[in-house]
Amino acid sequence: MEHIVVGDIPDIDSYGMDVARFLEAEFLPVKVVKYKAGEIKPILLFKGQPERWASKLEPYDIDGKDMIVAFRDNRVYPDADKYLRKNYLIVNAIRNVERNFDIEVDVIDAIMPYLYYARQDRAALGEPCSLEEIAKELESKTIERLFTYNSHIYGREDRNLGQYFSEISGMLGHSTIPHDIPLAELFAEKLIDFGVESPAIINPDGDSISRLLDIFDEFDVRYVNPFFRYVLQKRQPDGSKKFLESYLNGIEGETAIIVDDLSDSGGTLIRAIDEVSNHNPKEIFVVVTHIFDEEPIRRLIEKKKTNPLFKTIITSDSLYLDTTQEKEALVADYRKNFHEIDTTKFIADYIKEDDLDSLG
Repeated sequence: MEHIVVGDIPDIDSYGMDVARFLEAEFLPVKVVKYKAGEIKPILLFKGQPERWASKLEPYDIDGKDMIVAFRDNRVYPDADKYLRKNYLIVNAIRNVERNFDIEVDVIDAIMPYLYYARQDRAALGEPCSLEEIAKELESKTIERLFTYNSHIYGREDRNLGQYFSEISGMLGHSTIPHDIPLAELFAEKLIDFGVESPAIINPDGDSISRLLDIFDEFDVRYVNPFFRYVLQKRQPDGSKKFLESYLNGIEGETAIIVDDLSDSGGTLIRAIDEVSNHNPKEIFVVVTHIFDEEPIRRLIEKKKTNPLFKTIITSDSLYLDTTQEKEALVADYRKNFHEIDTTKFIADYIKEDDLDSLG
């Protein structure tokens, strides 16, 4: 299958270009023009565009190709509406090229490392949209495959990402195939690099992250033997928050790994670090798939500076950092204290394997 990856110009974010490199695919950059009223217009930088990053590709070159739209949101200024709208508008731009040049791409896939996911189905005040609405949008754009990292949906009424999308597809006549990709293998490899052996796994969110912990269990023999699971329950039936100390009494002198899939304020992770520290572990690592906004970054960095047991934070590159001058100090602190895992080769290899599977 011949791919063309569509992504941000590398001056903004090199994620799409890096995915293309590992896929050995052509890269088509997009310049996003922002208007004063807040509207955005994506421009596909084909050959001949008066831009530094203009591609060697011409519109006719996308005919019959698998287009992969690959974008991340900004880690410091996450905005679900703008992030999702940008993806949809870029798909529309590809469809416009098809109509204007009388060509037809094979399929359009989307990589959305951080999907604004199931936690929004609770319809909490101020959250921008539910996963149901996202599924409708993606399927209405006839996205063929959606690739995302560790969505939060597992453990909610025994439904998974695929079930959400299949429920929508019956109404729209098209079915997007979601791939909810676990990153635990990459996290486990990084922990091994740090020399971690026989850790205690602490889960601040109860069963919402059980799928990630189950993935860790798969590496018992190959990576860390044995993994012990100590679950900290965040919410009680009466709505209160309580950490079960009985689960923590056995971690004295052990390496403790606090695992979560999302940090939006840092509060849960800070509380977990404090509780675990009270039980005299040898050291503490934090592993979190998605971490965004300045608040959790600053809070975790400050905690690391003041708690000698807290060694480091391992996270994925599901969101990118704003590297503008006013954020220079924050970026420097982040890179000094966080270990960010590059997932671009991992996702490219995953797509290659899925291509082979689809060919039978």
